Amino acid sequence: QISKALFDLTPKIRVIVRKRPLTRKELSKNDTDVVDIKDGNTVIVKETKTKVDLTKFVEEHNFTFDAAFDSDCNNEQLYISAIRPLVNAAFHKAKTTCFAYGQTGSGKTFTMMGDMHGDNKDNKKNIPGLYLLAVQDLFSICLLYTSPSPRDS
Repeated sequence: QISKALFDLTPKIRVIVRKRPLTRKELSKNDTDVVDIKDGNTVIVKETKTKVDLTKFVEEHNFTFDAAFDSDCNNEQLYISAIRPLVNAAFHKAKTTCFAYGQTGSGKTFTMMGDMHGDNKDNKKNIPGLYLLAVQDLFSICLLYTSPSPRDS
């Protein structure tokens, strides 16, 4: 779970990461998943190393973020937890932005734009991205502000 304090309106930069699932190619090669998410804000990267005597061992590197989402988190869950509070804050005079950063193939386009054609590993169509989900909320909130209330009739 993500702390409610994470989304207070005090100015700050928040770094939120999302683990991507292994690709079809990685799965077909039986590649090992080397990333774990712990406690909703820690990413553990497991690096296989070799000692001088040629025995293998795994070294774990821990990285802490404001929030970390596992690969089973879908775009809607990510949006509700991490982005919707920014959209709502914008209507309370907060200046907000959201962008994706990462290596090629890390899932930025899928997260931000979604997948309308079924090009994802599950072949699912009509998966909305964060942009579409935000626009839907923006228009819904605008309608609330512009719709006449029943007592105005």
